[in-house]
Amino acid sequence: TEYPEAEILVNVSSGTPAMKSALQILAAATDLNIKPLQVSTPNVRSNNPRPCNISEKWERNLDKSPDSPNRVEVSSNKNLLFEFNKKLLISLINSYDYHTAGMLADKMKPFLSLQFCDMLNAMILRYDLKTDEARKSFAACGHGELIKETNLAAEYYMLLDLKVRKKEYTDFLRAFTPLVLEAFYDMAKKSLNVDLTKYTKKENKYYWAEYKLSGSKLDGKFGQQIKYHSKPRPMQEGSFPKKYVLSWHISNLAENLSRDEQLVERTIQIRKFEEDVRNLAAHTMTVFTEAEIVKETGTTPADMMKELLDYIKTYTTIPVNESSLSVYDDMNKILIELLG
Repeated sequence: TEYPEAEILVNVSSGTPAMKSALQILAAATDLNIKPLQVSTPNVRSNNPRPCNISEKWERNLDKSPDSPNRVEVSSNKNLLFEFNKKLLISLINSYDYHTAGMLADKMKPFLSLQFCDMLNAMILRYDLKTDEARKSFAACGHGELIKETNLAAEYYMLLDLKVRKKEYTDFLRAFTPLVLEAFYDMAKKSLNVDLTKYTKKENKYYWAEYKLSGSKLDGKFGQQIKYHSKPRPMQEGSFPKKYVLSWHISNLAENLSRDEQLVERTIQIRKFEEDVRNLAAHTMTVFTEAEIVKETGTTPADMMKELLDYIKTYTTIPVNESSLSVYDDMNKILIELLG
């Protein structure tokens, strides 16, 4: 405490096996500035324990000579520390905590292969939805097959699925709306034969262009029917919405334009879940449990993700399927193998 910069020298060649092991672990794992020292015998083998006259031995001690060899050497604990950190790295990777794994890997760089570091960096980019950069990074480290095409909605779905698996439900609630909106947007084009970009602003596909809607085939098709919707949402002005494209705008269109009652009903149910969890996340300053979400919506996050997966496969062109759910696990296996 008085000398925080001081170096502490510990003898790891004397004492019981438990004492020596404890000192090695302490030197490897603690933040204290500890240097473990190994002291060999003059004959570089075990001492022969027997009674002796200390005074006589000291007088004849060859180590007193300035020319005597130094029998003290630093005991290497780098391998021990690497094994500790390696286990921690594997745990972080299997928990999909790539950012923390990246910080730990930076401290271990001298002991890690360049391929491992490049692969981990590519996974961090993918987790951060920097998909184009990630695709190039995976290709550079010899694993271009891990991202064959970059589709932001598909990547977003896989990331949201991880949030549910990690039980990060608050993050899930706040991130669910963008995915639903994108899925509905794509559904409108494939299943309703309506390209919404023709009715939105050129610079922002999520912002209605009123002059494009007025008098179009969508004009008057946004009214919500009580047949499916439990909470009617009539247009406030005119016969089409203003400003931002919202999920309930598209669910209304589905009800008015589609003859597929199952499509309409499933669209409404997903929209209702999205609205309920969005309100829950926006107006409550707390962390949510699965039970609380079920109480509010009647559905678990995992079940809703399964429903959304099937909905996307059936009604959209977004490239996700059951194999998408194992993508991060497949990447983890390759990354852990590179640790050796």
